[in-house]
Amino acid sequence: MPEPSPRAPWSPALLALLLAALTVCRPILASGFNLAPGDEGDGRIMVFLLESTWRALLAGHSPLSPPMFAPYPGVLGFTDAHLLWVPGYGALRLLGLDPVRAYSAIILAVLAWGLLTCWDLLRRVGLAAWPAAVT
Repeated sequence: MPEPSPRAPWSPALLALLLAALTVCRPILASGFNLAPGDEGDGRIMVFLLESTWRALLAGHSPLSPPMFAPYPGVLGFTDAHLLWVPGYGALRLLGLDPVRAYSAIILAVLAWGLLTCWDLLRRVGLAAWPAAVT
């Protein structure tokens, strides 16, 4: 496998990826994190599920039975749960962010991490910088 380019990490490809991310996330950023990503339904259900999971864990209850699906127990799998986001979401909630802002920040962090790791992986396997930027 070819070695990564010795080029500085702030190459034009990385800057292009960051510009693309800022363009995609413009509504969230422009609203001051008051808008949840996705349409109204997706944003609301994700904020509700993250918040109810977070509160259930804080109270020592099972997060597998969100109140929106009552009276059916153990049906968290009825929708996307994103359980791996709960620790980061909870940390942001403990720092004082409201549920929508914490969810938006988690989405942006996951997007940024994905873009940077994609760029790094493509750079490491020897693809040119610009093809790596447009993926």
